[in-house]
Amino acid sequence: MAACGAVLSAAPKPPIKLHVSIPMRDGVHLAANIFLPPEHVRVPIILERTPYGKNAELVPNYQAFVEHGYGVVVQDVRGRNESEGYFDPLRQEPADGDDTINWIARQPWSDGKVGMIGGSYRGIVQWKAALLNNPHLKAIFPVVSGYDDYRDRFYSTGGALKLGHRLEWMAENQAAPGYHPDFAKFVLHLPLRSADIAATGWAVGMFRDVLAHPAFDGFWRALSVKEQLQKIHVPVFAVGGWYDNYVQSDLEAYASLHKTSGLNRVLIGPWAHSMSYRFDNMDFGPDSGVPLRNIQLAWFDQWLMGKDTSIVSQPPVRIFVMGANYWREQREWPPDDARPKKLFL
Repeated sequence: MAACGAVLSAAPKPPIKLHVSIPMRDGVHLAANIFLPPEHVRVPIILERTPYGKNAELVPNYQAFVEHGYGVVVQDVRGRNESEGYFDPLRQEPADGDDTINWIARQPWSDGKVGMIGGSYRGIVQWKAALLNNPHLKAIFPVVSGYDDYRDRFYSTGGALKLGHRLEWMAENQAAPGYHPDFAKFVLHLPLRSADIAATGWAVGMFRDVLAHPAFDGFWRALSVKEQLQKIHVPVFAVGGWYDNYVQSDLEAYASLHKTSGLNRVLIGPWAHSMSYRFDNMDFGPDSGVPLRNIQLAWFDQWLMGKDTSIVSQPPVRIFVMGANYWREQREWPPDDARPKKLFL
């Protein structure tokens, strides 16, 4: 007797386009991976631009967006991994971000609306793109990024060079092929003007430029998002951490934007530069985490899909109160009841 049974068809897999070449205005091509919903329709796009290598797989970070009806584009920035050109992080990101957004808007799978995600460097590229007010960029969601190259990444407010901070990043991301840097040696290298060679194995133009401008002068003002913040009109949801190097900038950026727009949000939690990092012998309680992906989806649903979400009616400031270990919502930053206090070393 023949067995009878129903055959279930497998769920359609989302279309994936790997190593797509995207032209920039100067003829350089940047490489991107594209993940789309299985339905062949025009969809809003979530863009992440990274110097750390795009992932060829639909990782969980992107899967949630695709399942929610978004397309995802992950791009290697100029001069990194599979993208052409020379890596010049101080100057390249505004124009390259703008060109990438315009290219996405022209594609047959895009409905012309773009949002941006990512943390650290992948957050600062969002601020840089937002400066140009591309009509297709509808919202950004920078995480632990800060908004000022001079103070956040290279110098302290008082002008001291963040030597270990920058040299280590350069050693990890700009080292010559086959060069194996030793932090214990290059962080103590003298003279300082050749510390880039000690850290990376070759001269780094960015480092030479930075050393030539130790004060916050015209060089930095031309590059600074902070100095041009009034140009930004897209909704910004910034996330920072109390243990992160950039948290003061995240809060200051919100406070400045909030003076002219009610479209911005900020969330600060008890974490370091990596939200997944756990401190030894420290527990901030069971409610110290946040459902970040759900918050992102609500943010982009509001601005890219036109859905009426509750995210815009909630208080715009959400901060974790250290020690007491609870979340506090505010309408302003600094809070109305805050009082400045001088602390002396």
